[in-house]
Amino acid sequence: MRHTTLLALLALGLHACQQLDDENIADTSSHTLTLRTRASNAIDYPAYLYIFNEAGQCVDTQTISDTSQSISSTLPNGMYNLYVFAGVGNSYQLPSGHATTDKIQIKTGDKATTALSAGNQSINLTSDTNVAIALQYMTTKIEACITNVPDDYTTVAFKLSPVYSAITLNGEYTNAGQTLEATCKKDNLGNWISDSIYSFPGSNVQTTITIILEKKDGSKTHFDYTYHGSPQANHPFQINANFANQSKMAITLSMGEWSTTTTVNFNFGNEQTTPTSNTIKESEIPTVRDLWNEGIVFDTQQDDNKLKITVLDLYESPQAILTSDVATHFSFEEGWRLPTFKEAELLNARFANHLGEINQTIQDYYTLKTNHRYLCTKEGENNYYTYSFKVGSNISKAGEKTKYLGRMVKDYNYTIEPE
Repeated sequence: MRHTTLLALLALGLHACQQLDDENIADTSSHTLTLRTRASNAIDYPAYLYIFNEAGQCVDTQTISDTSQSISSTLPNGMYNLYVFAGVGNSYQLPSGHATTDKIQIKTGDKATTALSAGNQSINLTSDTNVAIALQYMTTKIEACITNVPDDYTTVAFKLSPVYSAITLNGEYTNAGQTLEATCKKDNLGNWISDSIYSFPGSNVQTTITIILEKKDGSKTHFDYTYHGSPQANHPFQINANFANQSKMAITLSMGEWSTTTTVNFNFGNEQTTPTSNTIKESEIPTVRDLWNEGIVFDTQQDDNKLKITVLDLYESPQAILTSDVATHFSFEEGWRLPTFKEAELLNARFANHLGEINQTIQDYYTLKTNHRYLCTKEGENNYYTYSFKVGSNISKAGEKTKYLGRMVKDYNYTIEPE
């Protein structure tokens, strides 16, 4: 049996995505395979290489100690999947087994002090081959700044949930529903600042942020806020919370330089909120594919002076297998729901041919994907169905073992008022 030598080269590239994307390389022949990267940063060595054959068996593992080290692996001709991880440090526990489903876990269970990066490559090995593997951050960097906290509070912390706490060797996030907690330190300006911590992404389309204030006598006050979105891999997640008074808190959330800043104000306690107006002027009615009210408009229905506007959420859930607890992955709060069968047909018909312009408009949020399928429901059935944004794709019944994305829709009902 002929054996050839594989030489792996590493480069760290930053790309905003939720999980590893497989690069299907056909005939490598004697060529050097190189992945272009948008940016380059120093790899946090050591890096750990796992090589799996086509049958899913681990045929080699190696440790790359620094950028000067050259490693090689002599293997029979065939198809191989290479997985590399860096930034492990003392924060992550590498698996003892060597299956693609083995987990890399955060040792403390919730947060790490280093950012885990990873990369993978699929090759058809037929001759001595150089392989370049691009690494990207698989964690989110979380920081908090809490201002205007009264002096009688001596300890400030925050919680964030739900998040994943592990990733498999083949790039699937797992251990959903975890909570991370971090403390803050008071700076010279009186602001409470957290150190930079790292976590795997959020495991739901919504995130609960809890600010915890504690007095010297041990009494604690908790302020909860539900953010319609979640921390994402490769995106810094900044929490800026301002303590205004006992009945109001303002929280500003930003996703680093890759996205715009979202400012959210909410009231709690005994104050009464002002109901949102249920009237709309004719000139204010959005059109299909407009960015409007936390979503993308895909349908408007008017009956005399009554109007219903239906939007597709700007956010999406992580992928999830259909189980009895699917609701833990897909948020159904505040009127959001999965689209119906007919709405899924409408989404494909009205969005698939315009995906480029739509994704350009919503690039600061979560762009629509053509290589994944999304869940929908069908009236009178308990089964889930799936649709996609590929032109002309069909709606089909969801499989029990396949992972799908959830993208919610919401109806807004108005009375049209005269101009």
